[in-house]
Amino acid sequence: MRAPRATLPPGRTGRRTVAGRWCLLDQVGAGATASVWRARDLHTGGLVAVKVLGAHTGALMARFWREQEIRLRHPHLLTATGWAAEEDVVLLTTDLVTGGTVRALLAEHGPLPEPVVARILQQTLRALAVVHAAGLVHRDVKPGNLLLEGRDDGGIHVRLGDFGVALDPSAPRLTVAGPVGTEGYLPPDATLTPDLRHDLYAVGVLGLHLLTARRPHPGGPTDPGSPWPPTRLRALLERLVAPRADDRPDSAGHALALLESLAIEAPQGAWVRDCLGPAPDEVAALAHRVHERRVRLTSAAVLLASGAVIGGCATFLRVLLG
Repeated sequence: MRAPRATLPPGRTGRRTVAGRWCLLDQVGAGATASVWRARDLHTGGLVAVKVLGAHTGALMARFWREQEIRLRHPHLLTATGWAAEEDVVLLTTDLVTGGTVRALLAEHGPLPEPVVARILQQTLRALAVVHAAGLVHRDVKPGNLLLEGRDDGGIHVRLGDFGVALDPSAPRLTVAGPVGTEGYLPPDATLTPDLRHDLYAVGVLGLHLLTARRPHPGGPTDPGSPWPPTRLRALLERLVAPRADDRPDSAGHALALLESLAIEAPQGAWVRDCLGPAPDEVAALAHRVHERRVRLTSAAVLLASGAVIGGCATFLRVLLG
């Protein structure tokens, strides 16, 4: 039986402080099972992202618990920094990443240039190398789980997030047995015990998806009727999406070395922008300061005008009285 959905401020903006620490400011994203809010951490004064769980089913709570307990730290990972449960709200916090997702980048630009794709794959593989070294398989590498940091120069900086279905193959299962992940990104051997090479298969599918802007074909990485795009990445991508796991690179580090040996140039131009803008409480504080300044200027102007009138009257009286 489902518990009631989380009660949050109506609409996309509002104020609610959870666990005496996180003041929810505005909603910046939503998925099938959770909403994402920008929040002010009242202990540090900084901004964070808060993922608020929706319906509290047993399976969703298990995934939430898995996600919040994974605390890996790396420039290309986005994992939980805290969590809380209060009345009807269950949440976890992460760093606030303001550049949107690779999925949104693909929707905006269509097929991405080879240098951009190579940079995204490079940083994703660096993230996976850390995940795999921790004994975990991510199991859901895809454009929607790759977040982009908004930077002043518009450069690409990917952070792999959403560890809700990540799994330590040697640990007891928190979710049902069988393939878990996103259709089209699942390898043919997904029904077997999760393996780091499942993630590498997904990276290969990711590369094809970004180069072509075509959704992955459920029966394989490409539609049989669609040709491969002309790219120096082809040999690597073909190895990554090999039907047999043994034919794929044996680690993220190996795949990364193969990618970097291609010496593909860095992407040019600005590709990522800040999608969020100033926080609502910062806007309100600025508006308050502007209002106070106007009040002070108006008061000063009134005082000056009053002084001028009084001074004029005094002069008139002195002249009148001789």
